[in-house]
Amino acid sequence: MFTDRCIAGLEADAARCEHWIEWSLALVTPLATRIGYDRAAAIAYRAYREKRTVRDVLIEEKVIPEAEIDRVLDPRGMT
Repeated sequence: MFTDRCIAGLEADAARCEHWIEWSLALVTPLATRIGYDRAAAIAYRAYREKRTVRDVLIEEKVIPEAEIDRVLDPRGMT
């Protein structure tokens, strides 16, 4: 009964999921091996403090080349 009335037909909102992934500070995780834990943590903290994405901060600070940002911040590579 629970399945029929509550779960059947539920679908994820892909666009909303993508939005929240982009705003997740967890995206900074793979950066730690590339730029060091302290620098990655500072970027995450700045993104949090300024209510910005990790991607925005990386682009502004030119930490890594823009061409590599999509590859490094790909959440599918973290799973």
